[in-house]
Amino acid sequence: MVRDASFDAPARTSRKAAERTVDGLWSRIGALLPTFTPQECANFFAAAGYEPD
Repeated sequence: MVRDASFDAPARTSRKAAERTVDGLWSRIGALLPTFTPQECANFFAAAGYEPD
């Protein structure tokens, strides 16, 4: 699994929230998305081997 350092803080936040339902998890993911900058997202996908458009 490829991990980017930018993913660590939101992942920890998500684990601490410990959502127990699918709806709760999707809500948490939706709340975390704005914490990522476009550059962090680009870096994550580049590290995973995806080519930029």
